[in-house]
Amino acid sequence: IINAHQAFQEIKPRLSLVLDRSGSMKGHSGMDGQTRMQILKTAAHDLVDLVDFGSTLGIVSFNNEAQIAAPMTLLEILDPGPPVQDSREMLKDAIDALSPAGLTSIGAGIRVAGVAIQDPDHHPPKALIVLTDGRENSAPFLADLANFPEDVRVYAIGMGIPETLQPEPLMTFTENSGGYTVMADELGSDGNNTLSEFLVQILVEISNSSLILDPAMNIKPGVTEKLTFPLGQWDWGGEIILIQPPGAPLEVRIFSPRNKDPWTDIQTWESDNRRVIRHRILLPPDKIKDEVHHRGEWQVEVSLPENRFREWVAAIGDDSPAGLNQEAVPFTLMISTRSTLRMRCRINQSGYEPGATMTLSVKLTNGGIPHESLPALEVIVTDPAGNPDYPKPEVKKPGEFTCSITASDPGIYHWKIRAMGQTGSNEFYQRECRLTGAVWHPSPILGPQIIILPPS
Repeated sequence: IINAHQAFQEIKPRLSLVLDRSGSMKGHSGMDGQTRMQILKTAAHDLVDLVDFGSTLGIVSFNNEAQIAAPMTLLEILDPGPPVQDSREMLKDAIDALSPAGLTSIGAGIRVAGVAIQDPDHHPPKALIVLTDGRENSAPFLADLANFPEDVRVYAIGMGIPETLQPEPLMTFTENSGGYTVMADELGSDGNNTLSEFLVQILVEISNSSLILDPAMNIKPGVTEKLTFPLGQWDWGGEIILIQPPGAPLEVRIFSPRNKDPWTDIQTWESDNRRVIRHRILLPPDKIKDEVHHRGEWQVEVSLPENRFREWVAAIGDDSPAGLNQEAVPFTLMISTRSTLRMRCRINQSGYEPGATMTLSVKLTNGGIPHESLPALEVIVTDPAGNPDYPKPEVKKPGEFTCSITASDPGIYHWKIRAMGQTGSNEFYQRECRLTGAVWHPSPILGPQIIILPPS
């Protein structure tokens, strides 16, 4: 029998973070006077802290050329003993050294990363995660990447609006590789958390885990927020990831289904600035099949002690992060489990101009075979103007569901998918996913321009 820590350690992905350092990254992000490059660096730092122990991570940066910013590096393992080397700090230093300049060749970045990630002696999941704010305007282009490795999935986060990004080549490339592209839209006060939430979801999929819950909330001093999540017979433990403003004094307690006292078999890890805090529920082998300790509805309590909040606000002074103007701390709490019951969601589009059809496909599998039990499947699509729609999914075949909308207006369509159901032994389960689709009015990609000056 395998325990939760061993289960999480089983799959150790090989990852490359592909970062845009083109000149447009100097532009304003829409968030607190920060540039897009500053926002990208914060998100990239978060990813370094979120990648699981024992995984391998490298960093490639690109403008009109690409280079390896940090070689493929094995991330330290917490148990047993302290880390042998501070590999995460080395990766963060490489991110901090990036300086925006030049044109944009996403193809160059992906090509270099696709080569760097290969290792003939290592066959875990391999994936590239691209963060970019602009369209391709310099060769090599994505369409030029022939013979890209079939065993490497590519995911991308577009930092901006579709009219600026013109992301069709990137969306097509990621879909063909088995990954997907999500669009962050215009970054507002919660821009850092938005990017990090997408990164967590991508990492969860790469590691063959399942996302149970991902609320984004605000908490006021002296308040305790309570959230529940299920773990069942197919789950090998859980991980609670808290993303908060650096140093915020939020406190987390976890309760098992039938225990009034907080669960103590937890492995906790904090990033150096306490922006990312991970709580891993450990289920010892003798408790894996013991429903008293494992199966049922777990509870997470997030609290903000008022005295510690006041001390923190006084200490940060003028460096107060976004979201504190209402005396509330924004946070995201993402809960996942390593499980045989998995949900895979994808958006396919008939085109990329207004009027295109967006089709959601959902696959529920248990141990790799279709999960035939019919879940309650909720889908919410929010259009560019913020209006929600609730398309009703239909059963395509056992374990597969689909629904479609017409994207009439240009912009980004945010999809929220939640599956809820019961197992054969009447245990409740829940799976969640967030994706985006996008349509826009196409515009020509401008090449070099020749300016003819009038005679003096």
